[in-house]
Amino acid sequence: MSTPRPGSYASIAFLAKSNDCEFNNEKEWSSILKLYPQCLKAEALKKKKPWLVELDQRLHSLKFRNIVMTRDEPHLTLSELSDIMKWKLSKGRMRPLQNVCDNNNPDFVIKSTKAAFQELLSLPTSTSASTSTSTSKKLKQEQQQLLTSINKAMNHLKQLQSIGDATASMILSLFSMKPFYHIAGMADEALDTINGRRNYTYPDFLLLTEECQRIATCLNSKKGTVGVGYGDGVGDGDSRGDGDGVEVKKKKKTGEHDVEEEVMWTAADVSKALWTTAKCAEHAVSIPDVVKSKVNCDVGVVNAVKGKVKVKIKEEIKEEIKEKAETGCATATKALSTMGSRVRVRDRVRDRKTAKQENKKNEQEQEQELRQEQEQEQEQGRLKRTRHVKVSN
Repeated sequence: MSTPRPGSYASIAFLAKSNDCEFNNEKEWSSILKLYPQCLKAEALKKKKPWLVELDQRLHSLKFRNIVMTRDEPHLTLSELSDIMKWKLSKGRMRPLQNVCDNNNPDFVIKSTKAAFQELLSLPTSTSASTSTSTSKKLKQEQQQLLTSINKAMNHLKQLQSIGDATASMILSLFSMKPFYHIAGMADEALDTINGRRNYTYPDFLLLTEECQRIATCLNSKKGTVGVGYGDGVGDGDSRGDGDGVEVKKKKKTGEHDVEEEVMWTAADVSKALWTTAKCAEHAVSIPDVVKSKVNCDVGVVNAVKGKVKVKIKEEIKEEIKEKAETGCATATKALSTMGSRVRVRDRVRDRKTAKQENKKNEQEQEQELRQEQEQEQEQGRLKRTRHVKVSN
């Protein structure tokens, strides 16, 4: 079982204390998402990678999306893929994948990413999980068609070296336009919170992205609310603007494809908000008062233990998470079950290890006692022989 990333307990508490299917306070989620730049800066300082903030803003900008999507056939170049991999590894857990990614064939990168984008862009424009005029049967068919296209798109990307389900999801989640906004990036903290574990497989991606999309749909369904992110909606950050209580939609004609900027919650935004909540706790970033009462986490009490940061959550929050689990909160149930299993497995392993060490120690002591007895017997025999020789003389 994987140990939750530092701060993930805060995002678990935040999600568990939301009103399950309601998520009726969109301002709380927006307040968290507004802290994304601050948390990203703290993460960059911790990892001594100051360029991460600028790279993140560039990859989330409208300018980058327009460059990619206004090509005759939308695709990524090897240089752009390398930047995304650098961003993904620097923002999350570093793995030795950068050089492998850079060794991809440039032509094959264009071919694979072109096929991936085409799978999603070829979907009917009406494909949406939130279309109110569609029948239930039609919605189900559209949802299945969407998931099939996402699966095919990710398979095209996974043909490239170093690209797995996690990286493929992060690539597609950068493009917040139909139907890309149904895709959540597999951030470790989001996996800890939603899935209760960190397995980087396609089934785990589906579990994460469907739950994030459900939350996004709940947030978007609230009248007079708009998802608020950082940036001014022009290209210096996220595509989401300041928001004034009215949903804003903009379309920009740029050739064959319309690049859309929609001020709304997407699955990627939900994943990003959960990442931000965890990082607020890990880096002791001040959580807004409107959210602090919900999370109720000692974000100021951060202990450095063996080079790792651990966040303490008040005992009453653990009790409330348990209560939420008992009343049917699936997310908290999974999280608590996973934590309990992890503790039980850890204890069993520790007990077995301790018993093995004790047995080994006892065996060594017995062997040492046996050697000492043998040495004493040999010494006594030697002394007897010596006395016998003296008496004979």
